[in-house]
Amino acid sequence: MKTRILSVLAALLMVLGTFFCAPAAGAVSVGDAAVTTAVSSADATTTPPVTTTATAAPAVSTLADRTVQRLSGSNRYETAATLSKSGWYSAENAIIASGERFADALAGVPLSHALDAPILLTDGSSLSSAITDELTRLGVKNVYILGGTTAVSSGIQDSLSAKYAVERISGASRYETCANIARKLTALKGAPSRVFMVSSESFADALAGSTAAALLSQPILFSPKSGAADSAVSMYLADAGSPGVTVLGGTSVISDDIRASLSTLGISDVLRLSGADRYETAMTVYSAYSWLFTGNGAAVATGDAFPDALAGGALCAKKNIPLLLLNNRTTVKGAYDVLNSRPDDCLYVIGGTGALTDYAVNCLRTNTEMVYTPPAPPAPTGSTVTITGTFCNVRTGAGTGYSQIGKAYNGSVYKLYNTKVGANGIDWHEIDFNGKRGWICGSYATISGADIPTPGKSKNNAYIYKPDYKSKYYIVVYVGSQSVVVYGKDSNGMYNKVVRKMKCSTGLPATPTPLGLFSLRTKYRWQLMMGDVYTQYASGFAKNYLFHSVLYQKPDPSTLFSNSYRNLGKRASHGCVRLCTRDCKWIYDNCPMGTQVRIVSAKGPAGSSIPALKSGSRYAGWDPSDPSPKNPYNR
Repeated sequence: MKTRILSVLAALLMVLGTFFCAPAAGAVSVGDAAVTTAVSSADATTTPPVTTTATAAPAVSTLADRTVQRLSGSNRYETAATLSKSGWYSAENAIIASGERFADALAGVPLSHALDAPILLTDGSSLSSAITDELTRLGVKNVYILGGTTAVSSGIQDSLSAKYAVERISGASRYETCANIARKLTALKGAPSRVFMVSSESFADALAGSTAAALLSQPILFSPKSGAADSAVSMYLADAGSPGVTVLGGTSVISDDIRASLSTLGISDVLRLSGADRYETAMTVYSAYSWLFTGNGAAVATGDAFPDALAGGALCAKKNIPLLLLNNRTTVKGAYDVLNSRPDDCLYVIGGTGALTDYAVNCLRTNTEMVYTPPAPPAPTGSTVTITGTFCNVRTGAGTGYSQIGKAYNGSVYKLYNTKVGANGIDWHEIDFNGKRGWICGSYATISGADIPTPGKSKNNAYIYKPDYKSKYYIVVYVGSQSVVVYGKDSNGMYNKVVRKMKCSTGLPATPTPLGLFSLRTKYRWQLMMGDVYTQYASGFAKNYLFHSVLYQKPDPSTLFSNSYRNLGKRASHGCVRLCTRDCKWIYDNCPMGTQVRIVSAKGPAGSSIPALKSGSRYAGWDPSDPSPKNPYNR
């Protein structure tokens, strides 16, 4: 008994040292933040009575001797089904979440553990046969859908409701959704002693902490990069009795503003776990909660992209094993020592070789320093493709359903063989990838050369593609000139008549607007966007991509973010096509569903000028072009 009391006191002193002392042994100084591997005293009641001098049991074998089991499928949806098969022989409950975005699935990992439910993924519009077959195999009775209808469609819910009891947990934003998921978890497991707070903009820290959060029955909540906690999250924390908060990641992903925000809720117990990067943060999280992982095995997943790893946290919680993050470029410091010290029989690799290569896994197993040489593309001739994203997957066919054969990195140039329109009207390019033919998504690349499919010019110099001529209008977005031109038909029925020219803002280089052929398919009078801002007169032309107005704080035309108006004519969006209110309302009012939209990297006719913003409180918050009779610019 005396030994146990001393052990708990030692753990408490480690935590107190985090807040009142300079970094000491067991703490890592990262920038301006001290990082400790000690768990807060709020978890002491669930922490096994181990002393701070305890050492790990000797490994049964070295990491190189252990069985490696890769859990993957031909795409993220099949991978999720494979993970489910690995962890569950049967299950009464299952969770369905979007595989196109990370927030809902990762916030759902603690709930999946509470429900003993695998997480299965959808593209949002339909369920793949791999997922429907897995639901049948498991003998599921209850399905929990995470996220709103833009993440998982009402059609999916209707089809599931024919076979299962279905409950949707959602909110108006990822913050409200994660708060509602937390409320469901609290209803099942009681109010938590602590919660995990992670970045709303990056998946890696949430993935690294998801298994520990699940085993502790602690919710995962999202935070903006800076400023106060979201109101929905704050309301949940208040209702839950102001539990302690464990922040994952350094101040570059969640600033220390969060402490002041949490203090207004009466929360002073705030612990930050971080490292120099996402991989070291994952190691720090493991060190803090290593006592939780009593299962036989350990798992690794890529820290570069979320799709394959989304359902991995749920599986690791089911197996009571840790999940560490790796990449295909550098050796993660300390990963070998951690895994080699565990008495495991198996190392699980989550995702295919496109996510984590066999070379990266073997370097980890043998404690070998990784030597990374970016693939050297052949000297291209004729038409070429340049990678503009951080990287993009190279696949065996034109679509995300095809298997990966590698990755193409930013700035690499490849020979172009062919271009064709794939799913959702997005261009796919066939390239020469290290002597093999492969396909990349056109959203992450630009093309150049004499033979590329650029717009042709008619006799009157109008830029045109090869539309189907069924629509009254034909809309072309010219990324090179940040302009949108609406063409109408001439007397011969050809789109050679310029009807309207508009100045626009397309996606930033990190979030490019997709190139290709699309058509208008949805319209929204007001639409909530990423970052919890609003736009009006939105017309959707592809999944998650819209023509829309400049940005507003609320669904109120007098709450304009003026910088979004000033930036028209420059790349500034997350991939949508941003217009002044006058122009997006014209598309909303005059271009019916089915109107064809072509987005090209080329320059086209410049957009028409827009009225200037005026100073003075009378005009504050209004788009000068807004035709609303309430607009002071119109009086």
